[in-house]
Amino acid sequence: PDMLSFLIVVVSVWILGCNSELPSHVLDLSTFKLQLPTNPAREIDTAALQSFSLPPYFYATNVSGSPAVIFWAQANGTHTSGSEYPRTELSESGKPFQPTQGTNSMMVKEAIMHLPDKRPEVVCAQILGEGGPVLQVRMNGKNLVVYGDPSGDVPPLQENYVLGTPFTLEIVVEAGTIKIYYNSALKLSFPKSSGSGWYFKAGAYVQSNLSYDAPTAYGEVAIFNLKTVHA
Repeated sequence: PDMLSFLIVVVSVWILGCNSELPSHVLDLSTFKLQLPTNPAREIDTAALQSFSLPPYFYATNVSGSPAVIFWAQANGTHTSGSEYPRTELSESGKPFQPTQGTNSMMVKEAIMHLPDKRPEVVCAQILGEGGPVLQVRMNGKNLVVYGDPSGDVPPLQENYVLGTPFTLEIVVEAGTIKIYYNSALKLSFPKSSGSGWYFKAGAYVQSNLSYDAPTAYGEVAIFNLKTVHA
């Protein structure tokens, strides 16, 4: 009986360990697809994503004791059409939203873990539209900044960000206005109603390639929680 109990415990721990290795057990991926910088570049659809893991690009682990999903891309990674840079990035797979219709939001808790050496820039969250990027939240060297405010004069969300520090980010689009909350505080609000076919993205969109960095340079982002709402 003692040996049987021991085996049951061992098997149970093994099963739990296997379950924890799937990113879909850490994040709700039921409304996302995944873009990968493999050669050739790959896109994993929503159904396949529920049982998908591919270290070192996309896998579940613990970061500082908390379950997280790692997004990793090297400077020599293959890029998608229309881009010069590699990405391991989730993209909403449902119907795109319009900036003047309803309330649309993405909340993500994440941490920038590593940056490329020569061009230390990684987009960790963004809105993409039919005409291209609408808004990007990205690490630029030591600062976490926002690209997309039409005024062009935007203070950083976080100066001297320390790699590995978790933060929460919420992007809300409502009535032609974009609001950005950083660690629950409203940091930016600006009008942006032109364009259509918007959707949220999150992960590691590395803003470097072999024109700037060595093949082994990479960017890495850990995501602890992710939720999009369209109401």
